[in-house]
Amino acid sequence: MTPTAADWPGDIQLVRTEVSANARDGLRLSTGSSGLVRSSTVAGNGGFGISREELGDEFGEIAAAPLLLAGSTVADNAEGGLWLGDTMATAIASIVDSFDGTSACDGELTNLTDGGFNVASDETCTLDADTSVVANPLLEPLGDNGGPSRTALPGSRSPAINLVPTGTSVPWGNETIELCPGDVDQRGDGYPRLVASACDAGAVERSGGVITVTASDATTYEGAFEPEVTASYTGFWDHDTIDDLDTLPTCGYDMDAATTFCSGGADDFYTFEYVNGTLSVLDPLVIVTESLPDGTVGEEYAVTLEADGGNGGPYTWGMSEGDLPAGLDLDTETGEISGVPEVAGDVTFTVFVGDPITAEFTLSVAPAPTDPPTEPTDPPTEPTDPPTEPTDPPTGPTDPPTEPTDPSGEPSDPPTSEPSDADPGQEMPDTGADVLLGLAVSAALLVLGAALMLTVRRQRHQRSVS
Repeated sequence: MTPTAADWPGDIQLVRTEVSANARDGLRLSTGSSGLVRSSTVAGNGGFGISREELGDEFGEIAAAPLLLAGSTVADNAEGGLWLGDTMATAIASIVDSFDGTSACDGELTNLTDGGFNVASDETCTLDADTSVVANPLLEPLGDNGGPSRTALPGSRSPAINLVPTGTSVPWGNETIELCPGDVDQRGDGYPRLVASACDAGAVERSGGVITVTASDATTYEGAFEPEVTASYTGFWDHDTIDDLDTLPTCGYDMDAATTFCSGGADDFYTFEYVNGTLSVLDPLVIVTESLPDGTVGEEYAVTLEADGGNGGPYTWGMSEGDLPAGLDLDTETGEISGVPEVAGDVTFTVFVGDPITAEFTLSVAPAPTDPPTEPTDPPTEPTDPPTEPTDPPTGPTDPPTEPTDPSGEPSDPPTSEPSDADPGQEMPDTGADVLLGLAVSAALLVLGAALMLTVRRQRHQRSVS
């Protein structure tokens, strides 16, 4: 009888190999066959991933042989991960995962030795090393992740990431197998085992991914604010984003080389490649306004500062030194100086545009104009009526004045009748006619007085003769 391949009692070594899509177990070993599974993936089979069974009596007495699972992944097999018989098995730096409802490990589990740095999806594997983890390994589906065979990458948050420290090794026969740093993972050349501070458990390194960081293009010029350079990323695996990176790159620019760049990214899962961008250097920014028109107190004032060069605007304006004349303001978006000046005088100040290009100006404010004398709008009013003449002549004395006598018996001179300042009489308009009238009245009174005096003397003379 010729035994089938699954019952072959010879030794088996699987190195950087994929075992998948079998109807039954992925790998079935007899208890008398030594088995080394190194940097390999056993996944997606119809039975267990790896099983060990005793051979029939036809092979006679065969000593049990060991099984070593080193730096490998056993996952998503229909009946479970490992099934162990009476032979000894050791697992180190490996992942054993199973579907919900199936066991990661089954059989004679007392024969399983935990070599450390393992991840098992449940407690059935009885891992007892302090460095091993019982948790969901968060594996991605079996797929093409580079290399000649398919692999199941650990997710970016998998506990398998960087679980195996450098210097980890395991004896096998007469040799020692270096697990970390080792050489390459299951994918072979171009996929080193150690790409970060430690190695991943399982057959493949998650942290072997490469993130390409591209610096954005930017524009600058003398007088410009610092150009903003941003990074774009490609190469993330699974649903990773920049939030999952340990240290983000920083970006800048080189004026002499006219380039933008990013650098300094760091992560345990990814390595970085950088692509530079282009820095465009434009003509310098200059203020072209040379002077400002004068203003006047109380009158509206408006003038717009002008600049040229750079990115062509709009520009950002501001005050660098000094202040505008009272009542005026500067619009920082348009560069317009406007308002109503409040105080006369010359004011010197400095404005800036960009970061910063400056110019000094002096703005003269004249006093408010004074009002001229007001001219009369109508001529003086002339009297419209002639002066009023007196309607009656002055009233003379009705009785002759009594002449006083002196001791000599001679009558004294009659008193001179003159107008009294105390008697204002009838106030007449000052037209000149009142003067003539006054003279006429005075003359008439003098004549009347003289006539009366002559009459008195005649009467006295007659009495003395008689």
